[in-house]
Formats: sequence, C-alpha cells, structure tokens
Amino acid sequence: MTLVADASRSLLLLGTVAFFVLWERRLMGAAQGRMGPSRAGRWGLLQPLADGAKLLSKGRIRPARGEADAFFAWACVALSLPLLGWSFLPWAGREEGGSAASVLLSSAAATLMLWAAASGARAAGSGYALLGAVRGAVQGLSVELAWMLSLVPALLARESLAVPCAAGSDPASMSPGSWGFPLLGALGALLLAEGHRPPFDLMEGESELVSGHSVEHAGFPFAGAFLAEQAAGWMACAVLAAVWVSPLGDPSWFFATGTAAFFLLASRLPLPRARADLLADRLWKAAFPAALGAACAGFGAFAR
Repeated sequence: MTLVADASRSLLLLGTVAFFVLWERRLMGAAQGRMGPSRAGRWGLLQPLADGAKLLSKGRIRPARGEADAFFAWACVALSLPLLGWSFLPWAGREEGGSAASVLLSSAAATLMLWAAASGARAAGSGYALLGAVRGAVQGLSVELAWMLSLVPALLARESLAVPCAAGSDPASMSPGSWGFPLLGALGALLLAEGHRPPFDLMEGESELVSGHSVEHAGFPFAGAFLAEQAAGWMACAVLAAVWVSPLGDPSWFFATGTAAFFLLASRLPLPRARADLLADRLWKAAFPAALGAACAGFGAFAR
C-alpha cells in the first residue's frame, strides 16, 4: 500500500505540474493580449496531455560528440529526484509518514538536480549546454546556502528538522511585525531563484528561443528535464508553506502552497531578467550574510 500511495502522489504531482504549465500559459496570454496556447478538449484541459504526447512521440536525437547512454539516462535521474524529495514529506497526517529530517532531505534532492543537469549537458557534448549548466550550478550553490540558512530560525522554533504535518506543532509566527514576516519575504525572493523562475531563470532561459543546459535535448529528455524543474519548484513551495504557514495536509496549507506557486507564475510577467553577475553579487554580498545573521539570531533565541 505504501508503494501504491507513493506512486499515486508522484502521478498527482506530475499532473499538477502539467496543469500548472497550462495555467501559466493562459495567464501570460491574457496579460499579453493574445490567444495563448492551443486548446485541446473542453476549456483546453487536455492540452497538457497533447503536449506530452507530442514530446514523447518525437524521434530520439543522438549527440555526435556526446555520450548517448548518459544523454538519455540523465532525464530519468533528474525526474526521479523531485519525486524522491516529495516522498520524504510526512503525508497522511502522521509524523511517522515521513523522515525525521524531511526538510534537509527534500532540499538535498532538489540540490542534486543541479548536478544532474550538469551531467546531462556534459553528456550532450555541447559547450553551450555545458556553459549553461555550470552557470546554473553556481547560481544553485549560492541560492541553496541562503535558502537553508533562512529556514534555520523556523526549524529551531519548532525544535525539529521534519516538515510539520497536520498532527504536528503550530507553525512559526508570520503575523505582521513578527520576526518571521521579513524573513518570509526574503524567502519569497529566494524561492524564485530556487525554482529558476524569472527574473532568475538564468540556467535555462526558457523565455529565449534557445535554452541553456537543455539546448541539445528533445523529446523525452527535454520533457523529463522540464517536468523535474517544475516539480522541484512545487516541492519548494510545499516545504515553505508547511514550515512557515500551516502544517502539511491542513486546508490552509493547500491555499498557501497555491499562493506561493502563483507567485512563481506571476513573477514572470512584470520582472525583467537579472544579469548573472549581479545576481551572484547580491546573493553572496546581501542574501547570504543576511541569512547567516538570521540563523545566528535563531540560535541565540531558540537554541537550548
């Protein structure tokens, strides 16, 4: 039963990601005054399935200067990592349903996606793809450090490294004027960089005509990489909502997760893309010291 439940949650996550992409395209079409994506089925609800079938039906492209086996295997590895991180979360409203260090394990699974992308770019034998993957790895390293340090005060307040479920303790305070509110705002900005969303989609450059690390991929490898990145963004939203707003499985947790996901989506419309060097400068000179200071303050306030 556990295997069936995990498989069902994985399929639910992938289905949610597919319809989130449709929602994103419809919103962008409305904001830009155009028709938007093609519509298959009533209200376009079958369009994600049509897009997936089109990608999976494409022929396999073997890189002439790359490693064919690793080229196709990396997409499977990348797609399995967010599903693995999703399985660490304590579902079914019971603490024993997940790991005692589910926050760390879920974040570690998301971090490994950077190295999976770098491996796929290296296997493609393309210098352009490798350059995009290296740039993404550098961005991911700096973001992950600030992201995890920013979660430390809330984890110390809870006295647990596990993602709280509906049967767990109350979440950290996020009322206006409390210590958690400004830190939550900083985590919102880091969430964009963590999910490689505009204006921080420097690794993939999805809104450009040519992607970065996945420029040589088509068909299943491209679809797997795309789903993996979107699923990792949803996982970050779920962890952030559970740690700061409401325990996992609570009705307000679903609303908070959806709000965070909408924030990821809406940021693509008004914000211009950041420069890679300026982003690295802000992360190392501003975000990382601020997150380290917040972690030290959390140790001073909550550590026993």
